[in-house]
Amino acid sequence: MADLIVERKPLQRERVENSKKYRSLHYHTNIELYYLLEGNVKYFINNKSFLLNPGDLIIVPKKALHSTDYQGCLHGERLLLVFDENLYFEDLMPIVKNLCKDNIIHIPKEKLPIIDDIFGKIEKELNKPSEYEKLLIKTYISQLLLYLDIYRIKQPQDQEFDHLITKVVDYISQNYTKDISLPVLSKAFNLSDSYLSRRFKSIIGTNINEYINYIRITKASQLLKNEKMPITEIAIKCGFNDPNYFACVFKKLKGITPYKYMKKHHK
Repeated sequence: MADLIVERKPLQRERVENSKKYRSLHYHTNIELYYLLEGNVKYFINNKSFLLNPGDLIIVPKKALHSTDYQGCLHGERLLLVFDENLYFEDLMPIVKNLCKDNIIHIPKEKLPIIDDIFGKIEKELNKPSEYEKLLIKTYISQLLLYLDIYRIKQPQDQEFDHLITKVVDYISQNYTKDISLPVLSKAFNLSDSYLSRRFKSIIGTNINEYINYIRITKASQLLKNEKMPITEIAIKCGFNDPNYFACVFKKLKGITPYKYMKKHHK
């Protein structure tokens, strides 16, 4: 059975002004379907930022960097479905790829009960497994994907709510191997350090240097896993001039040293 998780997790009610609730940048090895039921959320994915409203869904491809920020929202609720792409019949893969490409999915309000009903059936099978649990869950998820593809409203171009930060993350993605930092980015975009730092964190949920390190370590982990080259060379190739600092940051983000990570994937 593929890894399948359905989770209903409301946010806690808080009476704190300017409260911030966000999950920092991360990625999954499986596909994730995020369904917002209540509240408003800023969602960062694939170098783009979106504002989600109740009834909106986000399809997150595997290994896609993403984060969520509920900002001052005092109450929210979402459903999270994580699944392996190999769960599906081959003829559904084009639909999965299209949904992953579009990311944000708007469903007409009159069609949302259909989506809610399918999620309810999946939850029922997970909470009270039956003899045909695996087959039913696979059938329901396939049905869900078909309905999302049929009923989705095409995303307008102006749905992205922060074009500046989109440009900044694009710049980082293209130049992470170089000497980039907050001052470098501020100069490149003709902004003050404080303004860019504040605006970046308000959208992404982390500061610029942490984001740069995350991108570099993500690229480094791919090289350590798939290539056979010295760790020092990989560090330099990913923008780290100091191998010791690279090892420190890598262990902090991955929970394992670069050497052990490489050995783990080259047995």
